[in-house]
Amino acid sequence: MIFSLVTQISRVIVFYSLDVLSDQLPYINAGIVTLFKQYNYILNEDKVKLYNLIYSTVFRIIITVLKPQLRELLNDIVSDRLIERSKEESEILEMYSRRTTALCALYKGYE
Repeated sequence: MIFSLVTQISRVIVFYSLDVLSDQLPYINAGIVTLFKQYNYILNEDKVKLYNLIYSTVFRIIITVLKPQLRELLNDIVSDRLIERSKEESEILEMYSRRTTALCALYKGYE
């Protein structure tokens, strides 16, 4: 990574023109950002380990507490889908399903 960054910077210095600069600028920026990010990973390694430990512990607790409730919820969803519905009710559910899918896609696009 460092060699490619040095090569790109030296190319800009040797062939000093706006075209070369505009060609190499995205790669130089990506290289500098990657180096800073790697440096921060090394600098904050202890914090990351602590956060991972905390998150995994909290996740285990949540799963342990919510597992029966999740199982009941999934069973209710499956049994609800197996119910025979009238044509009118199916059309209404389909319409709301399409709207919900569109809203979810819109929301996902803005994340």
